[in-house]
Amino acid sequence: MQKISQSPDLKTFFAQEIEKKKASQTQEIYARVENNPLGYFAVGVHQFKNFRNQVQGNIGESFIALLLSQLPKTWAMGKNILIPTRSQKLTEIDLLIVGTKGIFLMEIKTWKGSFSAYADRWKRREGSRWIPLQNSPTQQSLYHQKAFQI
Repeated sequence: MQKISQSPDLKTFFAQEIEKKKASQTQEIYARVENNPLGYFAVGVHQFKNFRNQVQGNIGESFIALLLSQLPKTWAMGKNILIPTRSQKLTEIDLLIVGTKGIFLMEIKTWKGSFSAYADRWKRREGSRWIPLQNSPTQQSLYHQKAFQI
């Protein structure tokens, strides 16, 4: 299995865009709580959840990449591959695999709990209720596929 790599400048630019988005989310939380002492706690919880999700995602992606590293040497794989979209932004593909059988774009999730999906309708169980998910992995994959076809 060969490794696909990308420009360090592109990775740096994407990381800066993510940091801008995180800073914007933090400011939104501060604005909602109007600098109330609980607001600082809410920001801390938000930042901890973001960090935890990032670590869990990296572990999941690395585990799947390790499993797929056993593919033949004629195949190539890249983790967290950035591609431009039609809106002049970048999107990240968790795993991009190129081989003799085609090109595969993989969206990796490290979710806990019970999930159900039919077509593009994803739901998460909370207690005895099923709650629809706003951003489904199917939507993410289709978005990546369209961006990849540019």
